[in-house]
Amino acid sequence: MKNLSRFFAVALVTAIVSYGAVLGQSQEQTAIMRIVNGIPQILVSQSILQSAFEAEYNDGTIISSIVIESTVPPYYYLVGKGANNGDSRTMGILLVYRPSDSSWVIGTTMVAIDIKHACSGNNCVSCDFATNQGQIVGCNCLQKGDPDKPGYCNHGLYQTTTNPGHLGDFY
Repeated sequence: MKNLSRFFAVALVTAIVSYGAVLGQSQEQTAIMRIVNGIPQILVSQSILQSAFEAEYNDGTIISSIVIESTVPPYYYLVGKGANNGDSRTMGILLVYRPSDSSWVIGTTMVAIDIKHACSGNNCVSCDFATNQGQIVGCNCLQKGDPDKPGYCNHGLYQTTTNPGHLGDFY
């Protein structure tokens, strides 16, 4: 799974930079989310984000939904949920508030680095993040596939580098 973070970073950067170019924005200006009337709204095309999350796994995982999950504000995560061979796949990326335009972006601040969390189920058809004080700390299996066998979700944590072509291009 170590190579997955490189695939995802390149795919997501390409997708978001392309989307920003369509809007006439530079990659530093690409907003992922805004809160409108108290409701988080994703500003990047769902299909672009689905493709980027699928590229991260690069193992046949199909992403069926992209959502914003909030724990204890200001913690918001861009989350892709899907499955591979009946087992759940969930990946989340921490978003950081940018006050200049009231948007949330992938990037860093003094207290947050861009982090990707991944849950991969083993005999689990529904994984979700476990949180502590608003931050993702692991994964839970919400529903086993075969009730007579053990089911669990593995948690992976990845930090994006500042190498060209990675998510670090956004900060």
